[in-house]
Amino acid sequence: MSTTNIFRLGSEPREIASIRNSWRGAMYVWNDMAKRYWGLQSFPMFDDGNRSKVWNTYRHHKLPEHEKIVLLSTMDNAVVFGRDAKVVADAFERYGREHPDSSLIEQAETLRSAELKPDDAVAWQQTSVGEFWGGKYDEAAEDRLWYDPATGSQHFDVVAEK
Repeated sequence: MSTTNIFRLGSEPREIASIRNSWRGAMYVWNDMAKRYWGLQSFPMFDDGNRSKVWNTYRHHKLPEHEKIVLLSTMDNAVVFGRDAKVVADAFERYGREHPDSSLIEQAETLRSAELKPDDAVAWQQTSVGEFWGGKYDEAAEDRLWYDPATGSQHFDVVAEK
């Protein structure tokens, strides 16, 4: 079964959670947005135009702040800095209470228990089927090379974007 994996980047890069059934994470959120805001039957996996609309729902509809944070966290290269972890965990918890079949309550608990320093960042691998964007395996060194949000520019800050 696929998982949603959450990684700490920054001072101590490592995986901090692996949550069962990735379809309860980003895909759940995208399906929800597709149905409620666009009147679609489900997330349009093979329709680029509608898929893009769903991913950009916050630009076309007035979402409650917690839904906007949740949606933005599902995007590629999204990070949440330790200084903002409580705000994001609260948004995840609220969404999770509204959608108990999602994994957002578990993700909120992960953020709360991570003991992040203000400049640490948390990033997601929304499904374990693909490779995590924030860590590349270097076969020659037999080690993972971690992305550093303090020096890199390939990420976006979920809370700053909202």
